[in-house]
Amino acid sequence: MTDPLVVLLIGFYGDLVEDLLNAHPDYRVLVIEEADLIESLDASLLTHPRVSVRPGAYQQSLEAVAVGVDWFRSEPFDAVVAGREYGVRSAQLIATELGLRGPGKTATELSTDKLAMREAVSRYGLTKGRYSAVSTLSDIQSFMGDAPIVLKPRSRHASLGVVRINTREEISLAWQQAQVSHRQGGLTQSRDCTGSIW
Repeated sequence: MTDPLVVLLIGFYGDLVEDLLNAHPDYRVLVIEEADLIESLDASLLTHPRVSVRPGAYQQSLEAVAVGVDWFRSEPFDAVVAGREYGVRSAQLIATELGLRGPGKTATELSTDKLAMREAVSRYGLTKGRYSAVSTLSDIQSFMGDAPIVLKPRSRHASLGVVRINTREEISLAWQQAQVSHRQGGLTQSRDCTGSIW
């Protein structure tokens, strides 16, 4: 590693940027962020002398990979970190391309697709709840029994789009809420909403 440490983040996460800047007075942070989200970021961090930001899509494309590899040629960095869950795949590909440490392909796939993660858990015989992939309201109707269920978009991070459904009468509204969760902070307007429930 170089001294001072230079870290590339895929997706701006303010707390992580602050932690890196506070860890050492010479650490630098490079960030690749979706072009339509840059203006909404913390201006005090964007203008910090040890922070640089470049646009690059990572939520619905892998444009960030080419941006990161190109950036490395002019300004080498020591590590690639996903600042947002959506940046995991690009972070893994950049690290692999440049020979840096990063998450492996399997870890990347399972941490970015909730349905794939559930299916892997099932294959390994680990305890899990009942689940099913859904793409229509009738899929949810067919899945729902007498107990409440949870609707979770398979490619969203944290709790974005997660809705508890207590009764069949709530299914339509829950589906709508999950569909519009892309309007919450940190998501581009083009973010896909493919749902799975368990």
